[in-house]
Amino acid sequence: MSPKVIFWTAAVAILIAAWINDSASNALAWTFLCVVVGIMIAIIWIKNWSEHRQDEDRRQHLMNLYNDEEIVDRIIEKIIWNGETEDQVRQSLGDPESVDQAVLKGKKSEVWKYYQYAKGRFHLRVTLEDAFVVGWEKKGDD
Repeated sequence: MSPKVIFWTAAVAILIAAWINDSASNALAWTFLCVVVGIMIAIIWIKNWSEHRQDEDRRQHLMNLYNDEEIVDRIIEKIIWNGETEDQVRQSLGDPESVDQAVLKGKKSEVWKYYQYAKGRFHLRVTLEDAFVVGWEKKGDD
């Protein structure tokens, strides 16, 4: 739940509680506010628990694939390194937004491009030769 949704839900709850307080009893207004706050806390807790569970499931999946904690940590932290496989790059960054391909001296060379910020301009370019990272270039904060 975004902070904006939480703010507006709380604001509406306070307005309704104030209306209840004017038209009924103070105890009913406080009960209403407590229920709304309790529901909001439960929703936030469930969302956080679900995200945490997804992170744990992803980590376990990657450990099953690579059986190497250092590689798994690098993938999760989106760290690029020379020798990284194209599958590991995909696990880390997802599919590239654009790919340039060439064959040079019998080697298949690709440049995977991520985080487009203008036509033909990307914050990250990852160069692969024969499916392994041989270099990358970052521009800006990404």
